[in-house]
Order: sequence, then C-alpha cells, then structure tokens
Amino acid sequence: MARYGLQSAVLATFGRAILPGARPSVEPASGSGLNQTLTMRFTDSAGPSDIREGDVLINNVLSGKNACDLEYVPSSNTIYLVNDAGAGVAGSMVLNGGGGSIQNSQCQINSAGSAATTTGTTLALTLNVTFESAFAGNRIVHLRQVAQSGSSSGWQRVGVWQVPGSPASKITITGVNPSRGVSTGGIAQPLRFTMTDTGGYTNIGVVDVLIHDSIDSRAACYVSYAESTNMLYLVDDASDASGPYAGQMKLNGSGSVQNSQCKIEGAGSWAIGSGDTLTLKLNIFFYEGFVGNHVVYTAAHSAGGGNATGWQAPATWSVQ
Repeated sequence: MARYGLQSAVLATFGRAILPGARPSVEPASGSGLNQTLTMRFTDSAGPSDIREGDVLINNVLSGKNACDLEYVPSSNTIYLVNDAGAGVAGSMVLNGGGGSIQNSQCQINSAGSAATTTGTTLALTLNVTFESAFAGNRIVHLRQVAQSGSSSGWQRVGVWQVPGSPASKITITGVNPSRGVSTGGIAQPLRFTMTDTGGYTNIGVVDVLIHDSIDSRAACYVSYAESTNMLYLVDDASDASGPYAGQMKLNGSGSVQNSQCKIEGAGSWAIGSGDTLTLKLNIFFYEGFVGNHVVYTAAHSAGGGNATGWQAPATWSVQ
C-alpha cells in the first residue's frame, strides 16, 4: 500500500509532478444520507492500467484524521480504509465479490454494491458507503489519482455530502445551488445559499461565504451578509474582516463590490426571508487569476451571537 506507514495519509506524494489532464469526478456530486453508493471516475489517457492508485478522502478538511479516507489499488483490486489516526490501515478488502466490509469511526464500506470496472480510458470505482451519525456535517469529497510513474492529479475537490445528525445549533446551512460547478474566469455565476433558523429567519444575524481552496480568507472571495440591514460586505485581499472592506453595498439590485479574486454584481443578487428560511443569491464574477478548484464554505450566526453553525462545506467550485 503506497500512502501509509510512517507518512501522513494526506502529505504523501504531494511533491510529485502533477498528472496532466486528470480530472477525477464523483456521482452524485452532492446529497445527504447515512447510506449512499458513490461512483468515483478516474481517467488516464494512457488507459486504466496506468493508474497505480485512486484515492478518496471524505472530510470537512484535507486531512486523513477522523475521516473516511480510502485508497484503491487496481493491481490487486483492493480497497484500503485508513484508521481514525490517519496513519495506518483500519481494514482492507478485495472488490468484485470479495465479500465482507471494512470500517472506522466515520464510515463503513460494504462489499455488496461495491465494484471496480474499466471502460476505455476510465476506471470507475463504485463504493457502497455507510456513514456513522457521529460523522454528521457537510463533508467534502476529495479525489486524487496517481499514475504508474508516480505523477499525481493532486487532490481535487469534486463534491460534497451532508451526513445527517443532530445539529449543534438551531441555525442550519441547508444547501448551496449549484453544489458543484465549473466556470471560466470572467463569466458571472449565480450561487444560491439557503439556511434555516428554528427561531425564524430574522434571528439569523450574519451569513458568511468564503470561497477558497482552504479556510483562509487571505486572497479569497469572502463576503458577509447582515440580514437586519440587507448589507453585503466583501473582505479585502489582506483579509481584514473588521474593515476597511474592499466594498459594501445594499442588496437592492444595483452596484457592485470587488477585490482581486471576485466581483459581486448587485444586479441578480438578493436576499429573501420566509418563515424559518433565508435565501441569499449572489451573482459572482470570478477573475481569471483566481483559477483553481475551490470549496464554497458557508457559516451563519444568530443576531444575538448565541448560536452559530461554524464553517460548513456545502459546495465546490472550479475556476478555469
């Protein structure tokens, strides 16, 4: 097994060359539930036999600790599940009829319903996954493939999955639409954020949206929306969240705010509340310099500050 032993599950092979043209994907790209069959597709122009390993990491951050972290080795048709510490193997099994299951504290992979198949230049890895309720939250599906030469696609954020469980607070981030997308820099893209508060939508004080490759507001597209004033604030490149801001505007259908990563157009942006639900739509224009595979992080807290969701990862977005 290539990744584990003394090396970290996430850091191993980071220094290798990037495999050109490799774009792994997952189906479905978003959803929720404790049990789901996920199909990961790894494509190599040299053919599936050139794929040495296909890696799957499901967590809210890029870490193999306390995650559903897997490695599939085609040469032996074996799937390995990393332990809770992220430094060893919790279990392994042969696919396509091998039987049994493997599990750690975050997930279980069931042999029934799991398989690996090849078509043309693509390897399809289908896994019947049962998530543990203790793993509740919005989780990011990261994929990576490594060629026989050792070159890697690098970790790609290709989907999100919400593992159900009791919310830590009465505010809940219920989704982003679309939950996965790709856009060319310079073309505006509307993103719609939905959240609920059992005390009514007016109890939601601030909604934060951070689009970046990690929870780092420096050189990011980071905005805050204040429900009571209907004002949107865009944080500057240096990440001074207390101001002065790169821009601010009331969501009345006009104007814009921008930093070096993105511009939010007032036209096409709005916020609507009804009952327990607040919907925030942002018409976002990503700049070409912000190219990359990013996570759409979202957080909300109550007007009084007593309840907060913490950062959630309900969507991923690629800027090309």
